[in-house]
Amino acid sequence: EAQASAKEKARDFVADDFVTREEFDAVKDMLAAARAEIAGLKTRIDVMEATSAATTAAKAAKKAK
Repeated sequence: EAQASAKEKARDFVADDFVTREEFDAVKDMLAAARAEIAGLKTRIDVMEATSAATTAAKAAKKAK
């Protein structure tokens, strides 16, 4: 009986520390989607920064005339 109890406690302990394959795959998919979204946002920021820099340079050139 003690051995069965110890085995059950060991299974409970291990089960608390691990996730199922389905949970792992779900989180992996969410991470991939988040990375793709971040890449898209970085691209948008780069475009906005380039546009802003070009606008600022054009305004400075216009004032210099």
